Amino acid sequence: PIIRFHSRYNELNKTDFKYMFNKAYYPLKGFVPSSGVKPYKNANEYLNNKKKVQSIPTKNIKYLNKIKGLCNEKNTELILIEMPSTDTWTHKRHKSVQEYADRNNLTFIDFNYLLDKVGINWNTDTKDKGNHLNTLGAMKITKYMGEYIKNNLNVTDHRNEPEYNMWNKDYVEYSKLRDESLNEIYKKINK
Repeated sequence: PIIRFHSRYNELNKTDFKYMFNKAYYPLKGFVPSSGVKPYKNANEYLNNKKKVQSIPTKNIKYLNKIKGLCNEKNTELILIEMPSTDTWTHKRHKSVQEYADRNNLTFIDFNYLLDKVGINWNTDTKDKGNHLNTLGAMKITKYMGEYIKNNLNVTDHRNEPEYNMWNKDYVEYSKLRDESLNEIYKKINK
């Protein structure tokens, strides 16, 4: 639900929080398949201004430090990630987050600077001219992050353990919705 509300965080009311904390089951774990295809035509233009750092707001730093502290307490590695976005991300923001990560010995993965490595294509992988990825773009990010986790973190593979069987069932539901979304994307791309 937090993904659903991320763009209107300052408008939330009591009803939104009831929804957010109800005991409903979400097999997609927050993922929302999107078959929209609206290309961004000025690739990488949004990162051109490389001069100054745009500082992270004090309130954001306060909560980022709390998250970092909790991760330290739980012996969990915190990784900062920025998704590709042409209308909310800039080089100035990248620099400020990178400086925070460097000061705090954190990994920062900024996909805006990994577009070629990940294979993001602004003509096919965005649903709204570069602000959000569609299912095709999301799959590319997911593949990269899966490989990153596998190769860099000590995470136990639980896929064949009976107590994690629900995740296998969830994957079946995810796969069905993903494939439907991809079929719609391919139809639009191949018009």
